[in-house]
Amino acid sequence: MTIHFHEDVPQCTACGKSYLPYAEGHYQCPNCGAQNDPVYNFSSMAASSIQFNLDNYYTYHPMAWMATSKLDEVISVLFNLFTMFKEQKEYADYNTFVSLKIEELPLDPENEYLREHIRHLSVAVFNRLVPGGTKMEFM
Repeated sequence: MTIHFHEDVPQCTACGKSYLPYAEGHYQCPNCGAQNDPVYNFSSMAASSIQFNLDNYYTYHPMAWMATSKLDEVISVLFNLFTMFKEQKEYADYNTFVSLKIEELPLDPENEYLREHIRHLSVAVFNRLVPGGTKMEFM
């Protein structure tokens, strides 16, 4: 059994849009830029889930995965990004890779504001898994 997330997705106090807290401390809304109070750090939670999958299943994306929450949907995107990064041969640098691939991510129009936000989250998770690392250390 892998790690699932059932925490509520925080809502911006100014505009009401959802955001993903991937850093410590107060958090800036990706939609309106308002500062929000600190909440949980999703990058550390996601890194723990991915490390659990690697340690137990030798893969980023567990075979029997069902997203049961909004955070599960987001981590599923991260599973897929990391799997694609591992399997591709063109880019050694994750930041370059994800900057290009994030544009291909299908998002509902009302969630378009999250595109760059998800990129930042994925880089934060990658840096937790492989501090200052390269593709070779990631595999």
